Amino acid sequence: MTEISDADFKFYSPHRLESLTDGVFAIAMTIMVLNIPIPEDLKTSKDQVSVLQHLSNIYPLLVNYAISCIILGFMWITHQRQTKVITKTDGNYLWLHMISLLFVCLIPFSTSFMGQYTNSPTAVILFHTDLFIIGIIYMIQWYYATKKHHLVRPDLSDSLIKRGFVFSTITPAMSVIGVLIAFHDPDNSTMIYMACPFVALLYKRVFYNIEKNKPNSEQGGKKNEE
Repeated sequence: MTEISDADFKFYSPHRLESLTDGVFAIAMTIMVLNIPIPEDLKTSKDQVSVLQHLSNIYPLLVNYAISCIILGFMWITHQRQTKVITKTDGNYLWLHMISLLFVCLIPFSTSFMGQYTNSPTAVILFHTDLFIIGIIYMIQWYYATKKHHLVRPDLSDSLIKRGFVFSTITPAMSVIGVLIAFHDPDNSTMIYMACPFVALLYKRVFYNIEKNKPNSEQGGKKNEE
């Protein structure tokens, strides 16, 4: 029987972490929709005016829910992009990711809190700060995993490493812009996150054009691209 040593616990498979992350994101999305209230009297009411009035009253909550779902989806995609090339994890990476999940779990709270105090810059800035921290942790994770190809595939090209890092800056950059807008217009500052998918597509197009214009000899690792 092979004796187990400390070296066996230096690295871990990323698959268990991926499963945990998927579950946390799914639960966070579900909890957010459960925070949208439905008055008891409307459950039996057939008055269309009352129903429409209630929908009008909770419209800000529905908008916040939609925005938060888009953000969570964008963050989950960012995580998927990272784990696609990560072949192993270690203790430092696991703890970094645990901290990021802590703040992911706070998103339903910060979304609900913002919905109840829509006109409060403090409530909205709390929401932006939550997302900013998650985005920064994802940046740190990517840098840690790719530095000297510590946790990623050895054939991952430098251009794709750079592209992954730039992609991970989108969420924290949007959060900073959102905070600045929140001081003047807290009601609409979260709309900035609707641009995240389009900014990501723009980043992808820019990097694609850069790679396309490079000589073939400098495009090593391009096969790793999604």
